Amino acid sequence: MKEGLTQKIFKYFDENGIAGEHLGVISIEINLGKSKFKPYKTTQIFKPNLSQFGLNEKDSEQVIIDYIFCTTNIKISSVNELIGMRNIGDKPFVLLLNEHQPDKIKYCLAFGRIPGSVIFRDTDRIKTLGNIEEIDGDLGFSDSSLEDLGKLRRIEGSLWIAQSGKGIFTKLKSLQELEFVGGDVNIKNSNIDNLGKLKHVGGNLNLRQTFVSKFDNLEFVGGNLLLPNELKGASEVSKIKVRGKIKFFNDRSLEDIV
Repeated sequence: MKEGLTQKIFKYFDENGIAGEHLGVISIEINLGKSKFKPYKTTQIFKPNLSQFGLNEKDSEQVIIDYIFCTTNIKISSVNELIGMRNIGDKPFVLLLNEHQPDKIKYCLAFGRIPGSVIFRDTDRIKTLGNIEEIDGDLGFSDSSLEDLGKLRRIEGSLWIAQSGKGIFTKLKSLQELEFVGGDVNIKNSNIDNLGKLKHVGGNLNLRQTFVSKFDNLEFVGGNLLLPNELKGASEVSKIKVRGKIKFFNDRSLEDIV
């Protein structure tokens, strides 16, 4: 492959991620001598799509292997290894993006700008977002062990935190350096008590069942602002430009969030 094309593809990966699709491979072990077989196993594989560069499957895999090595100095032998490279230590490394949109699946390295939506779970064993600065889609946490947003400053989509059972969503206490969220922010029933540098929320901001009490930097909410009753009459709330409605709820519960 010509060097010019390789560099063009590397730049494309930096800006857009590595697009492709997940396929399930079914395998069955049969013993003809004993007329027995073991139950089938399904293995997930990643099939990249670089057809816009005129590459076949073999060349596509090789350029991805070369990209990972040239960018991170880590050698892989197959693109399927990307599936299991979710973290290094307590930081994200290779991210699966748009996982709920099968036609938009892609992988990217976890630094700088992330070109899609990403969800972090407790099984990722990630404590900090490290060098991620911008996310072009949504950012979600589901039963996550996250403690720190790292360098994150901007989310073009929505920010949400969820859990499967009773307990604390994350150990995250503050939104830290995050300044802009283009969509909704739903941190209801989380243990976040500080919005950090957050200035702009394009959609709804849901702070129900939280102990957020200060809005030092918040300037704009494009949708509704949902707050605990305890913040009724707070002067800081009246300074925020809210395009929707400010709604108060009698549902703050210490038992639910600590």
